[in-house]
Amino acid sequence: VIHLLNRMQLHGRLSESSDGVHHIHLSVPPTRSDILHACDVME
Repeated sequence: VIHLLNRMQLHGRLSESSDGVHHIHLSVPPTRSDILHACDVME
């Protein structure tokens, strides 16, 4: 999933919390004006 996000110019990284849950953190560049909310990434 992270590889596909990077191909869409959404720089993602995987992190793990203290309770063992994995999270994906995204950095959306200003050139991606079509992404305003988290649901825009899922679409």
